Amino acid sequence: GGHADVVSIGSFEVPLLEEETGRPATVFGKYNIDRSILVVPADSDAQTLEDLQGEKIAVWDSVSSTVIWGALANELYGLDFRTGGGDFELVVTDLGNTGALAADHEVAGALVLPDFNVPVLLNEEVRVLYDGQTAADLYAEAVGAPDHEGPMINIFMAPTDWYDEHPDEVAFFLELWQRGIEEWQANQDTIIESYPQHFAVETPEEIDFIKGYMSEHDWFVESVYLDESWVETESQIFQMLADAGLAESAEVPRFDVVPQQ
Repeated sequence: GGHADVVSIGSFEVPLLEEETGRPATVFGKYNIDRSILVVPADSDAQTLEDLQGEKIAVWDSVSSTVIWGALANELYGLDFRTGGGDFELVVTDLGNTGALAADHEVAGALVLPDFNVPVLLNEEVRVLYDGQTAADLYAEAVGAPDHEGPMINIFMAPTDWYDEHPDEVAFFLELWQRGIEEWQANQDTIIESYPQHFAVETPEEIDFIKGYMSEHDWFVESVYLDESWVETESQIFQMLADAGLAESAEVPRFDVVPQQ
């Protein structure tokens, strides 16, 4: 709409934004990896998404991580995972309530963001499928790149015309965010303790839980800078979405590798 120069959305959402705005976009940085996990009630026998066919699964919207799991469902099992149809009954609810619905047996499974569902994870009222792997972990396995950071739930992009005309601003922007990443990596526990509200935790037990969880499943990137190998691997998500019927085409948006200063 012309009201922002830089936008942060999922990498897989860029083509839709281009279509809606009629403006070509350029992706030039990365920040947050998809951290969603699939949980079931603690006493459930389910082991994979395939075991939940026909069942109710809580999600917090019809896009975002739900789309990623839709691509994975098709890639891994040939199943249709989407709101309003498909092989599952997806129930859209509040972001912080998906895990609770599974814990209360109101649904057979739920997509969960760990930081918004700490109580049910901490109290082991739900069980995380795939040995705790996130959607990003499963994607990396599916594309044969186990060390890949992605799919990215937050990239940095700008309208291509603005991007091409502002190389100094782009370079500064990335340098600034990279400094933030480095501070996070050096002071992770202190930051969580100082700003627990940003991780949706309050009690000492919840704070300790999220500190431990993030030490094993950090959803912030190691570097905001793109490289060609990352772009090639991340770009495979567009074909997966098209194969699952979740995108009209597999066309890859423009990614630009900005050298780190």
